[in-house]
Amino acid sequence: AVLHRDSLLFVYSLEFSAMANFLKVLVKNARNLKDADAAFGGKTDAYVRMRILDADGETVAGPKETSVENEGGANPEFNEEFLFEDLEAPGSYTLKVTVLDKDSLLGLDVLAADDKLGSATLDLGTLSNTEDMVDKELIIADGWFSDSTVNIAVSTGGGWGN
Repeated sequence: AVLHRDSLLFVYSLEFSAMANFLKVLVKNARNLKDADAAFGGKTDAYVRMRILDADGETVAGPKETSVENEGGANPEFNEEFLFEDLEAPGSYTLKVTVLDKDSLLGLDVLAADDKLGSATLDLGTLSNTEDMVDKELIIADGWFSDSTVNIAVSTGGGWGN
C-alpha cells in the first residue's frame, strides 16, 4: 500500500488532534479543611482524588490521586502535577475534585474507610484555550463548612478551550 502525501497529512492531523486533547492539572494545596480525626487525635492526612466525568456523570479519565499529606492538618501542600490524556470531547466534560482524609485503624488502612472532606467540580467547557497554567480556587461543598477550598492550576495545552 502506498500512502500519498495528503493521506499522511490527514493521518498526522488526526493523531495530533487526539494528542492535543489533554488536561494538565497542578494540585497546589487545600485550605481550611475540617479535622475529621478530632475525636481520635492526630491531624488530617489529606489527599486529593480527581476524575473527569462526561455529561452523564460517567468517569472517562482517572481517578488520579495525590500523595497523602500525613499530619498535613487544615492546610496541606501537595504541588503535584497530573496529565489526563486522550480526551475525546473535553469541552463537554467536568473535572471532579474530591479531598479525602486517609484513615487507618490499628495501623492498617484496610480496616478503615477514608473520610470524604468535600468535593467540587470544574466545568471544562469554561476553560481558555491556552498553554498557560490558569489558577482556580474550588470551594469544597460539604454543607458543614463552605470555606474549605482546594487550589489547582489547569492548562489545555492550547489544544482546545475557549
